[in-house]
Amino acid sequence: MWLHWHTINQSLCFIKLANSA
Repeated sequence: MWLHWHTINQSLCFIKLANSA
């Protein structure tokens, strides 16, 4: 469960960086 949430969180952070770039 935690690992799944961590993976989603990383994806969200990556999307934020991509949008900011």
